[in-house]
Parts: sequence; C-alpha cells; structure tokens
Amino acid sequence: MSRSSDPSPGAGPSALDAEVVGWIKDAALGFDNQRHFRTIEDFSDVRLNPENLEYFETYRRLYYNDRFIPGQGTEAILDQLSRLGTHGRWLDLGAGTTTLLWSIPLMEIHSIDCCDLVVEALAVLARFGASEDVPPCYADVLHAHGRTPEHLHAMRRKLRRFLVFDGLSAWPEELASDRFDLITAFGVLSTAPDPEAYSTALEAAAAHLAPGGRAIGADWLRSVAFAESDEHDNSYLGRAQVLTAARRAGLRPLECSRQPIVDDPHYDAVLCWALEKPGSG
Repeated sequence: MSRSSDPSPGAGPSALDAEVVGWIKDAALGFDNQRHFRTIEDFSDVRLNPENLEYFETYRRLYYNDRFIPGQGTEAILDQLSRLGTHGRWLDLGAGTTTLLWSIPLMEIHSIDCCDLVVEALAVLARFGASEDVPPCYADVLHAHGRTPEHLHAMRRKLRRFLVFDGLSAWPEELASDRFDLITAFGVLSTAPDPEAYSTALEAAAAHLAPGGRAIGADWLRSVAFAESDEHDNSYLGRAQVLTAARRAGLRPLECSRQPIVDDPHYDAVLCWALEKPGSG
C-alpha cells in the first residue's frame, strides 16, 4: 500500500467516495529506498503516471477543498501542532497532498521537506504549493488558529525538497546525515503491517531527529469493514503500542490520546501522539 497522505481528516466531502481514500494499494512492491530514492525540487521534467496524478488530485479536491468538517480528529492534531510543534527544519513523512494544512499552526519553521513513496502525490502537493489558492477548509483552519492567508503563503515559500522514499523501510543512505527539528507522520505508520514494523519505522525516523527535536503523528484506526475490504488490519494500534515503540526509539512521550471519528465508514478513531528526543545536554 502507498504510504501516502493521512486518510480522513476533517475537510472531508459530504459523501465519502469509497474508492478514493488517499492510498494506492501495493505501491511499495518492488520499491527499494537505496536504489529508487529521489530528491525533487522541480517537477517540470518528472515523468508522472496520469492515473495516479488524477487520483491524488481527486483526493485533494474531495477531502481538502470544501468547508472544514469537525469530528474527524483533525482538530486534536492541529491543536497538538500548535502547542508542541517546534521551530526549525521540518520533515513531513508520508506527506501525501496535505503538508500545508498541517503547517498552519506552526511558527518559525525554516524549511519544509516532504516525503512520500508515490511521486504523483508529491506532484499534487507541489502544484498546490505553487498556487495562491486558499480553499475554504484552509481558510477555516487559518481563522481557528489566528493566522492570515499570508501565513499559508509564507509556508508555501518554505517548501524545499520533495523526497521519494518509503517511510516504513530503512531510510536512504543519501539522508544519513540529515537531521530535523520536527518530523511529522500523519497516517503513514498506521499502514505498518504489525507492531514490529511500526516500531522499526518509528526508530528509523527518530534517528533523524536533532537532539531536542520532536516527532508528532497520528494513526487512523480502521473500521472492521474497511480492514476486511482493504486487507489491512491495524487493530494492534493503541496507546500501549505507541509508548512501546517510543521507548525502543529512545523518545520521551509528551502526549498520546485516542480521538473518536464521527460518521466515517473507513475509520473509527485517530491516535494522536507527540514524542521528544532527549537534548544533547
């Protein structure tokens, strides 16, 4: 499955489309981070799959265009970013198309790198980042956090690199020396097939946090029906799993809470967490 985007935040459509949930099944098959990793700053010469591109354009249009819909757990994520998000260099792991929504509560971000396994998701994000569009749901979040559209445009200008790699596998050697003050992971770790894979992925991300840096994430917990139809059951997820993975990764838990999701056929709840890497002192 694609490690692409968070599945069901609060800007959803009035009628959910069962075929467009922000994931491309089996996208990771045959992908090797060491051989296939790419850094993209300009998509003008990048070859894109038209079907994948249309899929993610549709996803963004369905879920991140109309007015903000409460009750999807997104308010808790945005609040957590507002209170616990750090300044400096930020990597959004499994970014999909939505990094700029999560950027709204953050302040003093110096640069933004966006990672996803599916290059077309990043292309849609880059296209939105190059525009001056402020969809209604973005306007609602800006208002809720006391920000102006100029704040969003300033964040757009901080988009630096688009990194094509699988956040559930060992990170590319090209990034071995990279360190970030903030790593976010909205939806990506919850695609891990089991607790061991989840812990391994968090440990890999933690290795790229600067001392005192923070990892903030959210894991969408699938409904029984969606888990069966998509053949991915992440019912192993819970507060205990996050805390166990955090200890193994050498991170200090700051918060971890379960937020129920209302009227969504795909997801029952979202698990929101914030973790910190001990400082050098």
